[in-house]
Amino acid sequence: MSQGIDYKVVLSDLENRRSEFNRAIDSAIASIRRMLELTVGIGSVIPATPAPMSVSAPLFLTAKDIDKPFKDMSLGAASMKQIAVVGHGLTNQEIAAALDKAGFVHGSSNFPNLIGTALRRVAQKKGTVVRKGRRWFLAEGHQQAS
Repeated sequence: MSQGIDYKVVLSDLENRRSEFNRAIDSAIASIRRMLELTVGIGSVIPATPAPMSVSAPLFLTAKDIDKPFKDMSLGAASMKQIAVVGHGLTNQEIAAALDKAGFVHGSSNFPNLIGTALRRVAQKKGTVVRKGRRWFLAEGHQQAS
């Protein structure tokens, strides 16, 4: 061994790091697949070819982005994010099902009604969502589509 380096320890450390990295990548892949199931399950379409990543896109997604996409978000913000992810209007029930499936924490016995109340407040205070019939839309995208 040259210069007192124990190469067996170095190799063992590198192999452990590789295993941890592979587990993290596998977890990220599984989480992204779960997110795709959420959006596809309520009618969105996944493009055949992925959009190119921007230069400023992060190299790694955090657990907040993958495992808990609505962590630390208000109910109104989480509902608006789900509408944006899907790309079209959603009913209270559709939003509730998606947020429940994604693990949004709530204690409501009538989650769809709570979502309706939260989005109505956002609409009144900020005007960033609009309701047409039973569906909620992001105000910006709905104006362009109308």
